Amino acid sequence: MIGVPMSLGNQRKVFLVVAGGNASAQRHFEDTIQRKRTLEEVRRFLPSQEIENLEKIYHGSNFIVWGAVPGPMNESRWEKMTPGDVVLIYNNGRIRFAGEIAAKVRNKELARYFWSENDTGGTWELMYFIVNDERTDVPIEKLNPLFGYQAHYRPQGFSMINEEAVVRFAQSYGDILGVLKTLERGEELIHIPARNAAISARIDEHIERVPTEHDEMQWRLIRLGQLAKCDVWVPRNDQPKHYDGHQFRDFRATRIS
Repeated sequence: MIGVPMSLGNQRKVFLVVAGGNASAQRHFEDTIQRKRTLEEVRRFLPSQEIENLEKIYHGSNFIVWGAVPGPMNESRWEKMTPGDVVLIYNNGRIRFAGEIAAKVRNKELARYFWSENDTGGTWELMYFIVNDERTDVPIEKLNPLFGYQAHYRPQGFSMINEEAVVRFAQSYGDILGVLKTLERGEELIHIPARNAAISARIDEHIERVPTEHDEMQWRLIRLGQLAKCDVWVPRNDQPKHYDGHQFRDFRATRIS
């Protein structure tokens, strides 16, 4: 069965996928993730309806595809995958790609075409196609604590990050791709509550500084006083104000006799 991408909600699941670790896995990573694959390659393996769905998703573009060998845990996780869920692709100690599930299909023949078989004759038939992929280069040590893992944790195979941890992550930091890009640049993450507080403070500051009709009237009186060569005094609570580029505090040193 293949699905088409759905609108993204706040409860997206996050899957952590290891692509690499030995010579054959590294070759598969290069073949079907870094180099990507084409719709023409899959036509002879999939029914026409599934091909049509993939065409609607990719519009002729090349795509990332990956898979897992059947087993109780892998099948359970694969069944939970839905379009829009996030996939983080781990390779040699770093998160190399981030994307979203576009569709999935269980197909031995297509998996054998892409990746042959493992030592026991199985293949990575629990397949999933990825869309909106972005290259990243983030050491896993930087991401682990954000999801509640120890810094030295190393993912294995095909796993799903605890959904409560994903919710806490979203509440604290927001979009995962934005977080990855921030970590990649070596910048410090800011918790959403702190960021929102800073934004509110800037808004409040801007509101306080917007001149009012009262400010305009005060400035006109100041100017009249200057033109009349009178001493001018600005009350203490009005000294931080301004109008038309003129700071009222500049007139706090003189006052009417």
